[in-house]
Amino acid sequence: MIHEGNTQKYKLRRSAKVVNALLAGALSLGVVSINASADTVWQEDFEANELQGKGATGSDPAGAIVDLEGVDRWSIDVSASELSATSDWFRVESGAMQARDTDGEVVWLSESIDISGAGDITINAVLSQSGNFESTDYIDVFYSLDGGAFELITLSEGATNTVQEDFGSATLTETIGSGSTLELKVAMANNSGTEYLNLDSISVSGNGTTDGGDTGGSPDDGGEPSNELLFLSGTCFNCPDLEAVNLASDFVASDYYAALDTAIANGESAQTLKDTAHNIIENGHRTLSYSEVWTALTYTDEDPANTDNVILFYKGISQGKFTNGSGSQSTNPDNWNREHVWAKSHGFPSSSLTAYSDILHLRPTDISVNSSRGNLDFDFSDSALSEAPLNRVDGDSFEPRDAVKGDVARSMLYMDVRYDGNTAGDTEDDLVLVNRLTSTSEAAFGKLCVLLQWHESDPVDDFERRRNERVYEFQGNRNPFIDKPELASLIFNESCDGTGGDTGGDTGGDTGGEGSCNGVDVASIPVYPNWPQTDWAGNPSHAVGGDLMNHNNVIYEAKWWTSTEPGTSADWTVSCTL
Repeated sequence: MIHEGNTQKYKLRRSAKVVNALLAGALSLGVVSINASADTVWQEDFEANELQGKGATGSDPAGAIVDLEGVDRWSIDVSASELSATSDWFRVESGAMQARDTDGEVVWLSESIDISGAGDITINAVLSQSGNFESTDYIDVFYSLDGGAFELITLSEGATNTVQEDFGSATLTETIGSGSTLELKVAMANNSGTEYLNLDSISVSGNGTTDGGDTGGSPDDGGEPSNELLFLSGTCFNCPDLEAVNLASDFVASDYYAALDTAIANGESAQTLKDTAHNIIENGHRTLSYSEVWTALTYTDEDPANTDNVILFYKGISQGKFTNGSGSQSTNPDNWNREHVWAKSHGFPSSSLTAYSDILHLRPTDISVNSSRGNLDFDFSDSALSEAPLNRVDGDSFEPRDAVKGDVARSMLYMDVRYDGNTAGDTEDDLVLVNRLTSTSEAAFGKLCVLLQWHESDPVDDFERRRNERVYEFQGNRNPFIDKPELASLIFNESCDGTGGDTGGDTGGDTGGEGSCNGVDVASIPVYPNWPQTDWAGNPSHAVGGDLMNHNNVIYEAKWWTSTEPGTSADWTVSCTL
């Protein structure tokens, strides 16, 4: 089988095959299932935040500066290169191991990988380039079995490199048999500052224990429900394989929510209901890698009218699955990426944390729209977003389009309940919804009462129900506010109706009543003019957006920071009157 790319045709050697990966906008594939018995043994996609910038950077006249602190799964060798300027490097850039103007060969080397429990070992590498290349520019992929000599993977008889010159982008797959240990090596060389060579990802898979079988296509295609776990493969650019953990057809609501139904029937407190729901949705939650999120989103957010596409969350448009912004495709602002509805800077900044890759709050979103949303709180906002005008934005908040306001709200309610910071082994903070604007230093998000309003105004629809089912298939848990919308008022409404209630974890929350304002104890609100807030520049006695101030028993909330005297009507809104 031969696939032609834009610049070169490759013939196959042994089981090697190359597929042109210039797929953004040009090629759309539906759900594919191949080699369902293969399990991922080891992979590196260079996506983790802590890897960005790791590697070697030139420094004139000191030579290359190598920074591999915290990197324990691979190493590099730049001794044969000349990285003589800060614009020369061999390091992780934009989710890829990238070589720029190396003037000699640079080498990436994996750790020793244990493959003793798997057979039919297959190596998969995604390679790409940008710029104009010469015959002396190349990427070579090698492997070593059981400590033996490194063997070069080539794509035609007599070839001296894996890929060279203008190869475009390619996905390389090589089945090598079996053994006990495996090492991978990738060598690159280029000699110009306008040339970039990328190792976007590299992985190892082998025969696993699943029965497999072809389960491709959409489960909503009118056929009989499958009695085999779904296996997703080749669903988007640079995306790993992913196997389901549950069958949607096995879900029984009365069993899954039995403890919660009993607590509701017994009239238990809001906190007890919250604790019960937490225990249910934590149980069975399979933590996905952040790379696997790409694959999962092509299924959970698949366009029902076109299975080659996903629905972009804020724009509401249908776009090809292969336009995902992974690796070398991350620089196109019109591609889609993985939007954290609960911004990751609010409580889980590392990709090693479960919340970081929880697909019950991750959605495919246009890259530039995602950037516009940033980590803003949710609230009614002032101005239409130019690229997606059904959404609104201002300096301190983001307002999604009406059709997904409820989806946003239910995702946020789920996050508050799912991550309480109290489970043994938890590394996430207690994520708390509050009825105010927040800062990135908090594991908190606003505004709770606006989200509850959106939950009511945009009720659960069929797409959201289908998505919840599909998340259950691959992540193993569900969003109870989709299955039981009435749960929102039972757990959270007390925080917005003036009677108090819980808005935090197990250790507190506002007991409300006469001395509270929107869930905040009045005793904790600074009294004008003796309040210690600062503006963004650190100037004393000024307000920060979301600050509360007590002035003559009227509680004011700052809309934005001000350099004028606090309490002026232009910068403050009345939050409540005591």
